[in-house]
Amino acid sequence: MITSSQDPFAFLMGGQSLCALAQTLVISPAKLAALWFPERQRAPANTICTVSNPLGILVANLLSPTLVKKEEDIPLMLARNEAYVILAVCSGGSIGIFSSFSSLLEQILCVNGYSSEFAGLCGALFIAFGVLGALALGLYVDRTKHFTGAV
Repeated sequence: MITSSQDPFAFLMGGQSLCALAQTLVISPAKLAALWFPERQRAPANTICTVSNPLGILVANLLSPTLVKKEEDIPLMLARNEAYVILAVCSGGSIGIFSSFSSLLEQILCVNGYSSEFAGLCGALFIAFGVLGALALGLYVDRTKHFTGAV
């Protein structure tokens, strides 16, 4: 795992670029599935596209304790960019509840004596089992066509 970077800004921009490349999958998974997959494969394709964002958060839960050891490891350089702040506030609202839960999970566990690594693992497991459940539900819905019942 990466524990440090010679140029934190380049590391940050690399991560942002990877997120930007995946944004097209997050915006409209139904359209992606309709255009690229036959009808029998659309539900699993939708499921995979939908869970790609939580999988990114899973990676963040696993890596954040190794990348940030103390408060000084978090630079405030992006908070000075007005366009970034507007984008972060507007886009971040759509996943705010999920992110809040992830943040509160670590705070609750660490205050009760658990390590940040354990809290990250718990968050990652929460996401992993959610992804597995979503995949299973997607396969079920694809075979049975019980879309409303599954919801």
